Amino acid sequence: MILPALLVGGVAIRSNLLERRALDALGSSLSRTRTYAELETAMFDQSEAVWRYRSGMDPGAKREFSVSGEVADYWQQRWASELNPGEIELADGVKEIHQQIKSTGDSIFVRYDAGKRDDAYRLAQRELKGRLLPALTELNHVLYRPRAESNVAGAYTGRRATRPAQWRIAVGPRSLALLSG
Repeated sequence: MILPALLVGGVAIRSNLLERRALDALGSSLSRTRTYAELETAMFDQSEAVWRYRSGMDPGAKREFSVSGEVADYWQQRWASELNPGEIELADGVKEIHQQIKSTGDSIFVRYDAGKRDDAYRLAQRELKGRLLPALTELNHVLYRPRAESNVAGAYTGRRATRPAQWRIAVGPRSLALLSG
């Protein structure tokens, strides 16, 4: 009777460890995704600050653009430090888009402050709305879609891998106990 109980207990501990590893891997990946989401939000906030400043309705938006840039820099560094070595090129692509948003925003501010409001609008329309934000959105699709699929699939695969062993070990000792009884 003790042997079946020990076997069932051992399998339960092993299964719990395997499930914990799968959940930890999922949690780590979701954490990286959350960090990137903060970076993405800061970059979109920067572009929105440009539009609010250019409208003339929010003179504080220029300062917000700068602060959002600092926030994006922070999240960029944090996200890059969480990536695996094979994923660094993704961080470089996001960093490049962020640098272009900064330089384009600065150019728009200079034009707007110099009284060239039509030029500022055309530049914002062409570069921010027409090129940089769609490039960021496309990069987001590249980053989010495979991660979401692999995160969930990996967690379920890890969980499914423990089920057959649990079933065999649970049925085996019970059958043995019934036969010996």
